[in-house]
Amino acid sequence: MQNQDNKEQKEHSSEKLDASKMSAAEILEAVGVSGSLADTLVRESEEKQAETSVSPEPETDMQKRIAEIKMAKIRQALASANTDNTPEEITSSDMPAPAVQPSEEMISVSEKPVIPEETEPSAEQASQTRKVRIKAVAVSADTASIPKKQIEEISTVSAIPERPAPEPLAFPEDIPEEDELSAEEETLEKPEAKKAKSGTSKKKKKKNARSGAKMGIFIGAGCAGAIILAYFVGAVSYQGKFLPRTYINSLAVAGMTTEEAHNALLEEKEVKDLTLITPKGENVVFSAKDFKAEYTIPTGALNEAANEGNFNWVSKLFKSSEYAFKYDYNYSEEDLKNLIQSYNWGSEVSQNAKIVRTDSGKFEIQPETLGDKFDTNTLLNYIVEQLNAGKNTITMEDSGCYENYRAKIKASDLEDDLEVYNRYANCNITFDFEDRKKLLDNDTIISWLLKKEDGSFVTTSGHDIPLNQDAIAEFVAEMADETDTFGKDHEFYATLDGWITVPWTYASCYGWQIDQKATVEQIIELINAGDPVVVEPIYTAWGTGYTRATDDIGTTYIEVDISAQHFWYYRDNEVIMDYDIVSGTETNAERRTPRGICQIVGHVKGKTLGTYAVQGYEQWVDFWMPFNYYGCGFHDLSRGSYGGSVYMYNGSHGCLNMRWSEAQNLYNNIEDGLPVIVHD
Repeated sequence: MQNQDNKEQKEHSSEKLDASKMSAAEILEAVGVSGSLADTLVRESEEKQAETSVSPEPETDMQKRIAEIKMAKIRQALASANTDNTPEEITSSDMPAPAVQPSEEMISVSEKPVIPEETEPSAEQASQTRKVRIKAVAVSADTASIPKKQIEEISTVSAIPERPAPEPLAFPEDIPEEDELSAEEETLEKPEAKKAKSGTSKKKKKKNARSGAKMGIFIGAGCAGAIILAYFVGAVSYQGKFLPRTYINSLAVAGMTTEEAHNALLEEKEVKDLTLITPKGENVVFSAKDFKAEYTIPTGALNEAANEGNFNWVSKLFKSSEYAFKYDYNYSEEDLKNLIQSYNWGSEVSQNAKIVRTDSGKFEIQPETLGDKFDTNTLLNYIVEQLNAGKNTITMEDSGCYENYRAKIKASDLEDDLEVYNRYANCNITFDFEDRKKLLDNDTIISWLLKKEDGSFVTTSGHDIPLNQDAIAEFVAEMADETDTFGKDHEFYATLDGWITVPWTYASCYGWQIDQKATVEQIIELINAGDPVVVEPIYTAWGTGYTRATDDIGTTYIEVDISAQHFWYYRDNEVIMDYDIVSGTETNAERRTPRGICQIVGHVKGKTLGTYAVQGYEQWVDFWMPFNYYGCGFHDLSRGSYGGSVYMYNGSHGCLNMRWSEAQNLYNNIEDGLPVIVHD
C-alpha cells in the first residue's frame, strides 16, 4: 500500500517537472538514463554550451550529423531504460502529438527505433501489472538545446511483468557505429590533429598527381594513335565504293561499287507493260518484251556520288547525301506500231446523240456513242510522248486520236430541243371518221417543226415554232384521198342485182370531201395549242353526206332501179316503202334520167316545174323532192300507169313521176341529205 502511495507521489511529482528549468543531468535522470552514458551526454552538452557562448557560428553539416548521432544514442538509452522499467510497447498511436513545435533539426519518424513485436504475457505476468508514467522528451539535434525543450507528458500505459530483453534495435543504415562516431567526433573536436594529417595528405596528393599526369599522357597518345589508325582503315575500306549514308534515287548504295550500284538501280526500276484504256473502259495490254522496252542508266549518272572521296567517310557518318538521275527509256517504235495496227479494235461507228421517246411518253436525250475507229499516227505519237515521260498506262481518248471520228451531234447540243420535244409530247390529233380514225402523232408534228441548217429549231418572238406547212398540206391531202367519197364510184348492193358499181357521174352530188386548205389551218392551230384532241376535218359545203362511215351510203337510203322502173326506201336496212315510177324518156338523151350517187337536196310543198320559155312546159306539183342539182327529183304526177316500159317512149323530162298519195307519203318521211342511188 505504501509502495503504491510512493508511486503515486512520484507520478505526481513527475507531472510537475518543468523541462525548461532542468539541467541536462536532471532530464536524463528523469527519463531513467544513468551511469557512464549519462555522464558522457552531460559532458558533451556542457562543452557544446561553452562553444556556443564563445563563438555562436552557424551549424555546419558535420555538426548536424554529430547531433543526429547523439540523438540516436539518446533514443537508444531511452529505449534501454524503458525496457528495464516496463516492457510495454509504445506505438505511435498511443502517444499524443508534442505540444511544442519541433525545429528543423527534429528527428523524423523514420528515425524511430523499430520495437520488436511483443509476445503474449503469461497469466502470472499479467497479475503483476503496474502503471508507469513515461515521459517523452522532444530533443533538438543540438544537444545543447536539450534543457530548453518542452517535455510533454504522454498517456499512461499499463506495464506488464518483466520479460526477456528485446532484440537489438534496428537503426537506419546511415547511422554510423560507435567507432565511426568517435572518429567523426575526434576529427571535429581536434582541429590540431586534423591540420597535421592534412599536411601529410597534401604531399601524397602531389605525388599521385604527377604519377597520374604521366599515365594520362600515355593513355592519350594511345587513343590518338588508335583513332588515326581507324580513320585510315576506314578510308581504305571505302576505296572505290560509295561512302556511308549515300542514296541514289532513294536507294541506299553505301559500301557498293559503281557496278554494284548500277545493277541494283536497274533491278529497282521495273520495266512495265504498256496498258491502253479504250473509250469503253477496256484495258488493252502490250507486253514490254513485245516492243523491246527497257530502262538504262545514262553514262556518268553515278559519277558525282562515286567521287565524294574515301577520306570523307567520317563526315558522311553524320550527314547523308541524296543524288538523282533520270533513266533512259528505250524501245522499238516499229514493233510498237505493228502491235497497235494489228490489234482488232472493233468496227463500230460513232453515233450522233438523239432525242427518243421513253415508255412514259416523255422524251429524253440518248447520248452520242464513240466508235472504234481512230487515227493510228496520232495515238502512236502520244504513246511515245507518255512512255518517255515514264507513263505506261495511257487513256486513248486523251491522245486526240478519235477527234475526226466522233459523232457530229452531242447530247449537250440537244438540250434546248429536248424542251421543245416535251412541249409537244402530248400533242396527238385524232381525226374521227365514225368507223375509223386517222392519228396525227406528236412524232409527225415535231418533224414539221422548222429547223436551221445546224439542226436546231427555228424560234420566233412568240412561243410558237414555225411549222412546215407544205408537210402539213401533204398530210391533209393524203388523208382526203383515203377518206373522201365525193367524186368517187361506189360499191353498192342493189336489191335485184346484188353488188354493183355505181359510177360517179356529172349528176352525182353525194359524198364526203375534206376542205384541205381549211383543215391545214385547223391542224396548225391545234399543234400550237399542244393538247391531245379528237376532231373531224373541215369539209366542203357540198361534200357532206348522211353518214361518215366507210360505206357512206349506209343503211338508210333510196334505191332507184331505172330498168325496173321501181324504187325502194330503206331505213336501217329495212324497206319502209317501195313504189313504181316513170322516169325520163329513155330514148331521148335530153329527157333521160341521169344515173349517179345523189341525195335529197330539198323538199318543198307546191311548186311549178319548168317554163314554157326554156323547157316548153310548165307543171304544178304538190310535193317536190329534188335529188340532184340538174332539176331532177321526185314529184306527184297523175298518169294512167306507172312502171313497165312507159319510160322508154313516153317518159318524163327526167324527173321520177309518182302517184299523188305515194308522193305525199315519201315527202312526209324523207329528210335532206338522204342518199339516192340511181342505177340501171
